[in-house]
Amino acid sequence: MSASFLAAYYLPVSAIIKNIATVPGIISIILVLYKSWKDEMLQNKQQDFILGTASHMAEVAYNKHVKFCEEYIERIEKARQELFRVGPTKKSIEIGRDLVNIRQRHSPWLTKDIERGLKPFEGVLIEMGAKEGLLNSGALPIGEKRARVVEKVYKSFGLVLGHDEALTEEEAEVSIDMVIEKIRDVLGINTLTKLRLRAVDLALERLRK
Repeated sequence: MSASFLAAYYLPVSAIIKNIATVPGIISIILVLYKSWKDEMLQNKQQDFILGTASHMAEVAYNKHVKFCEEYIERIEKARQELFRVGPTKKSIEIGRDLVNIRQRHSPWLTKDIERGLKPFEGVLIEMGAKEGLLNSGALPIGEKRARVVEKVYKSFGLVLGHDEALTEEEAEVSIDMVIEKIRDVLGINTLTKLRLRAVDLALERLRK
């Protein structure tokens, strides 16, 4: 005689009906719990994939930023030496274009803020070279207009090299030193340096204790 038959024989009818009614509820709870567990596992896998992809992309982006910064600063430092040696000449156009080409080549990995911060510097170099070329061409006769152009060229030259004090925020943006600081900010160099120094200070404090 089977167990189910014995249960049906000895248990009251009401209890049997109650037990039978409870079974679907238990199964439903188990199914809900299983679905919840399955959804959670799927979500965890998705999160792991997203985090893994984001981590990889962050590393790739940082390496791209490093390459951009190295190329850009190398050209800037070379430009500083050229400008010191020859002054504000038509060569400034070439310097500005070189920097534009470097920025555009790495543009997919640069934010709008980064590009926006570098364009004034590139623009002033190109403008300075163009105006100097205009002066040397003889197209501007001696007079007030030529004097204003000469003043503008040497003002830009002084701001770029840091010889002249910047009177506005726009003028400060075209200084070589300021541009280099912006490039360092791209890599978080200043922040990393502060964190490293702070870590050293904390280590020294622990040693003294």
